[in-house]
Amino acid sequence: MNERAIIPIHRHGDADVHTSEPDSAERRRFLKIMAASMALAGAGCSGPPQEKIVPYVDMPERLVPGLPLFYASAFVNNGYAQGVLVESNMGRPTKVEGNQQHPASLGATDIFAQASILQLWDPERSKTVYGAGQLSTWQAFEDALRAPRARWLENGGDGLRILTGAVTSPTFAAQWTRLQAQYPHARWHRHDALHDDRALEASKLAFGRPLDTLLHLDRATVVLSLDAELFAGAPASVRQAQDFFAGRRANVAEFGTRRLYAVSATPSLTSAIADEQLVLPPQEIERLAWRLAARLGMAEVAHAASSAPNHASARWESALAAALGKQRGHALIVAGGSMSAQTRALVHAMNAHLGSQGRTVSYIAPVEIDPGNHSDSIAALSADIRDGKVDGLFILG
Repeated sequence: MNERAIIPIHRHGDADVHTSEPDSAERRRFLKIMAASMALAGAGCSGPPQEKIVPYVDMPERLVPGLPLFYASAFVNNGYAQGVLVESNMGRPTKVEGNQQHPASLGATDIFAQASILQLWDPERSKTVYGAGQLSTWQAFEDALRAPRARWLENGGDGLRILTGAVTSPTFAAQWTRLQAQYPHARWHRHDALHDDRALEASKLAFGRPLDTLLHLDRATVVLSLDAELFAGAPASVRQAQDFFAGRRANVAEFGTRRLYAVSATPSLTSAIADEQLVLPPQEIERLAWRLAARLGMAEVAHAASSAPNHASARWESALAAALGKQRGHALIVAGGSMSAQTRALVHAMNAHLGSQGRTVSYIAPVEIDPGNHSDSIAALSADIRDGKVDGLFILG
């Protein structure tokens, strides 16, 4: 008689439940899948490798394990310093915040200062000198400079070039003076991709000499931005944002509600915050500036404001001129980097005409050391390199 495997059947209501034998293929497959799942789960959730924790022999000054330390420092944006506080945990900088006692920030920061933590601590930053792509030493670097230095001492530094960004450091200025005394034919070139060359040209046209512009947005009741970004990117943006919103909350009874008008070619933080916004191409914004000057009574520019606006722009310009005229001494007009040097010089004149100079806007000697046109400087360096006049170029920063 043929023997057959007997599979017990248990009835639960109308359903039949079949139980496989302990050594069946289905059971073995199920156990293999579960074992693999548990192995993967255990491997993925394993803790960090064990390491020894050794206590300090000499405890660093003021360090309390588990408590952060804060150090006053400076974040440099386009050569201008912004005061910050750096949080350090167990000797490692971990966070950058504003320093409330520094006038350039008043305790606030921007996205660039927040991201600057990698300037203080970056595990990928080079820790030694490289030469021709290979690890080297400072001594090898000094040895390689011996022959060029002897040549530059003989010819007064002819062929020696130094390239930096915008420099505001008095220490570097003193170092350059000493270097130039030793190598009088050496040349210092500067280039920052975002350097505002037209601001320098505009101040020369308006005042006959280079000057830096300081905006006092806390004193302004009507602000007009001509394609200018007031609250992001520029070295003074953090302080300007603080002043603007502090001014909006203060002295409402005396000056009324403060208004921000923005004429822009592209969306910006300033245009997003503005109470009134007008979108125009850059060349139309320049024409609007000249027409506005004529509306404010600057007869000397009336001939230059010959272009006529469309109907909607004409009404907007008329209301804007009236708002600026009513707040003489408390109005402020700011021109952005896309405007020509001539239009930006006109804006300086408009602020003076409105009685704003010395109130909502003031001018100081340039903070940048030996300010100049960065585009012209890098172009001159490029021309010297093409002509074979450069045999030593040091790029700093």
